[in-house]
Amino acid sequence: MMKISAIVEGQGDAPSVRILADRLLNSHTRWDVRMGRIQNTGGKSTLLKRFEDFVQYARFDKDCCAILVVVDADHDCPVDLAKSLSARAAALGLQVPIATVVPHYEFEAWFIAALDESPDNPVRVKLQLTSGVRGPDDPDATRNPKGWLQRNMERSSSYTEPTDQPALAAVVDLEMIARRSRSFRRMEHALIELLDAVDGGAPIVTPRAVP
Repeated sequence: MMKISAIVEGQGDAPSVRILADRLLNSHTRWDVRMGRIQNTGGKSTLLKRFEDFVQYARFDKDCCAILVVVDADHDCPVDLAKSLSARAAALGLQVPIATVVPHYEFEAWFIAALDESPDNPVRVKLQLTSGVRGPDDPDATRNPKGWLQRNMERSSSYTEPTDQPALAAVVDLEMIARRSRSFRRMEHALIELLDAVDGGAPIVTPRAVP
């Protein structure tokens, strides 16, 4: 079986990216491709500083057919950051497709995009969110999504990334997120680009590192 290796910045991101990406692969009926090893770089600054090392390590993972990089924008421009990392990846000249995805501002914005007003919404239930609270119309514009979730939780609860992030990734409505979050649509499109590149034998780097 072919495997997509991944590079992420945080402890909760590793299982969460695996779960979300495998669910997206399933939705596109790609049972022949799964997520492989996922490198947790221990923080965004380390990922950026040693990016080339992490990419080259991923290239030699067993059965690696492509590489996916997921890093939060935080206060960086997501487009500029993605293109900058693409340029660095392209300079390595590796014969494997590589895609970079930059959630805006944080991974948790995708969970906010999956929150509607229904009382049985899985994000509401799992995080014990205040009754009736709904995600904003533009979740990607929400600064500090982790803080937004925390502020809307019952006082006896707290958001814990290593446990809550994977749990939510397993149950959120992917179609709802795709409708409401441009950065999540980029995640899905990046996986499709990688699959097309693998099928066609083209070692693309995406997004294209051009102005």
